Amino acid sequence: MGAECSRGIGDWDYYYDTMCADENCDQIDFSHFLVFAQEANGALTMYDPYTKKVLLFSHDHSFDNVDFMKNQPRYTFHTFKEADTFIDYVERLAAQWLDATK
Repeated sequence: MGAECSRGIGDWDYYYDTMCADENCDQIDFSHFLVFAQEANGALTMYDPYTKKVLLFSHDHSFDNVDFMKNQPRYTFHTFKEADTFIDYVERLAAQWLDATK
C-alpha cells in the first residue's frame, strides 16, 4: 500500500459551502492545500505551500492541540497550537514519537 497525497478538501466541498453560508463567512481558496494525512473520521491534515502553514480540516474532533481558524465556520478549518509551519509540525510530531518510544 502506497502513500497518497491530494489537493483541496475532497468530498467536503458541499459541507464547507453550507457551513460558510450558514455562518456568513467568506470561503478561503483551499484548492492548492496539500493533504498529507486523512483520519478515519475524514479529518484532513494539510499544508499550504504558499504560507507554509499546516492546517486541519475537521467537522468534528476531540483534539486539544488545535484552535478554530479565525473568520471561518466552526468545525471546518483549524490551526495547530505550537505548530504554525510544516517544519514546526514535523518537529513536534517527532518529539512526541521520541517520548512515546522511551
